[in-house]
Amino acid sequence: MKKHLSISTTVTLTALILAALVSLPSVDARQDNRAQTLLAQARAALGGDAKLKSIQTLSTSAKFRRIIAKDQPEMSGELQLDFLLPDKYIATEVSNLPMGDAQITRINGFNGDQAFRDTRTSGGGNIVIRMGNGPDNQPNQAAQLRAVRAEFTIYVIGWLLAAPQTQTVDFSYGGEAQAEEGRADVIDIKSADDFAMRLFLDKETHRPLMLSYRGTQPGMIFRMQTASAGSHEDADKLAKEAQERTRREAEGQPPPKTVEIQMYLSDYRNVGGILLPHHITRAINGEVNEEWDVTKFKINPPLKPENFKK
Repeated sequence: MKKHLSISTTVTLTALILAALVSLPSVDARQDNRAQTLLAQARAALGGDAKLKSIQTLSTSAKFRRIIAKDQPEMSGELQLDFLLPDKYIATEVSNLPMGDAQITRINGFNGDQAFRDTRTSGGGNIVIRMGNGPDNQPNQAAQLRAVRAEFTIYVIGWLLAAPQTQTVDFSYGGEAQAEEGRADVIDIKSADDFAMRLFLDKETHRPLMLSYRGTQPGMIFRMQTASAGSHEDADKLAKEAQERTRREAEGQPPPKTVEIQMYLSDYRNVGGILLPHHITRAINGEVNEEWDVTKFKINPPLKPENFKK
C-alpha cells in the first residue's frame, strides 16, 4: 500500500479490458468439462487438490485502505476473516475514521442459517455510521444472510477454487479475456440462489487473477456527536437518538445503484504448501476504491463453532 488508491491505473485499465473482451459462448456439456479442466489446472498451480481440500478452517489478517467517495477522506484499518467450512464465517473490521482517534468495529457473519452483525464505536464521542451496501445493512435477516453468504462464497472460490459443500454451484467455460499481464481463461459461476460471478485464471500460471461480480454501490453516512459530560445513561440516550436520526436519513436516500465489482488477486506466497494472494485490490466499475495487504494467513487454526456469533 505504498501508492495512493487513485493512482492504481494499471489495475483499472486491466479491469476495463477484461470486461470488454471476454467472450460469451453458450453453455453446454463441453464448456462445463472445459471449466472443470481449467479449475483442476488452477488447483494444481496453487498446491494441489488434496492440500486445498484439507483446509477446514482458515484465518486471514489484513490491513486495508478504502475510499468511500471522491469527496470523502480515505479510511484505513485492519480486517480479520475467519472461515469454518462449510457454513460458518465471521468478518471483523476495525476502521480508523477521519476524525481524531475515532474507530468503529463492524462484525458480520453467519453460522448455518443464522446471520449476525454488530457495530461498536470508540473514541471521538458518539459516532453513528451507516454503510451503503454491506451485509450489516440489509433490510431483513433473509437478505442479510444472502449477502454475507455471497461474501463468504466469493472468498472461498477465489482463494480455494471450490464452492462450499452447502452450496450447489455451476461452473462453465466463459471464453478468454485479454489483459496487459497476458491472456486469461474465464469461468462463469452461478448458483440456485441468484449468486453469480466470473473467475479469471491466468493462462500461463493458472492462478486466479480476478473475480468479477455485480453488487450495490457502497456508501456511508456518519456523524460525530461530542460525548456528554453527564451519566452513562445520558450518553447512551444521545447515541441512540443519533443512530435513529441517521437511520431515517439513510432511508430517505435513493436505493443504491447496482455496479460491477472487480477483485484483483496478486502477490501469491506459499503458506503451508498452498499459494495464497497477499495483495487484494477492489474496483467498482473499473475504478479502484480499496486495497488490502494481507499480513497473515493461518491454515486450519483451532476455530470452534461457538466462536461464530455476535
